[in-house]
This record gives sequence, C-alpha cells and structure tokens, in this order.
Amino acid sequence: MREYKGLIEITDMWDEKETFTYIFLLKDLSLKKAIIYSEKSFEVGEIIDIEGFIDVPKREQNKGGFSQRAYLKGQGINFICTLKKEEIINKKDTIYSWLYNYKMAMKNQISKYLEEDTVLFTSFFLGDKKGLDDGLRELWQNLGISHLLAVSGTHMSLLMDICIFLHLLYQVVALEKELFLLVSCFYIH
Repeated sequence: MREYKGLIEITDMWDEKETFTYIFLLKDLSLKKAIIYSEKSFEVGEIIDIEGFIDVPKREQNKGGFSQRAYLKGQGINFICTLKKEEIINKKDTIYSWLYNYKMAMKNQISKYLEEDTVLFTSFFLGDKKGLDDGLRELWQNLGISHLLAVSGTHMSLLMDICIFLHLLYQVVALEKELFLLVSCFYIH
C-alpha cells in the first residue's frame, strides 16, 4: 500500500445497495484504472483531487477461491484506492460521461418498454449483470448456457440488426443511423 495524491477522472460507476463503486483513471500512472468504494456520490466525468492510499487487489485467500485481483484485472482495473480526502475540481463532458449517459439512456428505454424483462435484456445487450438473480445465473450455468450473458460478436450483430430494423422502421437519415450504430457498438463492446 502506498500513499497517493493527485487528480483523477471518474469514468464509470456501479450503483450498489448502500455504497457506490467508481472506476477512475490515475492520470500520473499511465492512465491505469483504479476503483473506489465510497458512500459519497460522484458523477461520471468529474475531475477530483484526492489524497488516499492505493494498493493492488488481494490475491485469492484459499486455493481455488475467489481472487479479487483476477476479477478486477478481468475488468481492466489495476488498483484499489482508499480515500482520506477528496475535492471535486470540476465536471467536464468527456467521452466517458457521454458514453455512461448513453448507456443509462439505453437502460432506461429497455426498462420502459420491457418492464418485467429489464434485468435479462440489460445483462444480455449491455453486459450489465448487476440485477440478475443468483438462482437464474446458477440455472443458466447448470444448463451450460451462461456464455449467453457474455457480450460477444453475436450480441453485437444481433443488436446492430435490431438497431437497423428500428432505424429503417422510423426512416432515420443514413448518416445519423451510421453514427448511432458506430457509437452503440463502440460502447457496448
């Protein structure tokens, strides 16, 4: 564990039950990603001056057990940060805030039109498995189809087909359609 002082940019957040989990870029460590668990609320795109401690995630405690390090590394996260002090410097519109807002808008549209199946569709199309019932996840694993929840090329092509259909249905201008599809695929994948 070492002391860390510097500017960070919030790039993503996960809303847990009682705390927030934030992903941010460490600007002075080759833009490595780190994670903060916090009860304080931040927004994606905020630049924050922090003081705290930074450490690598723990390895598995028991042989064959859960490895926080492997789990976070699989999500591209290299460090865990514990905050002592933080001050929001400013909020700017970055690609991260734009993409996060876009993802949330897609999630809201899914929940608006597919109320009962929101969790399933957001896990299938957006890779967001947070609300997925453990029993359903275990059932899918036992049936050998849990790989369907991993965002893949098949999901991308299926999503693009749906988007193309919707845009043809509503006759969206070609340039807008291409831009929408490009942004959709970039973010979701």
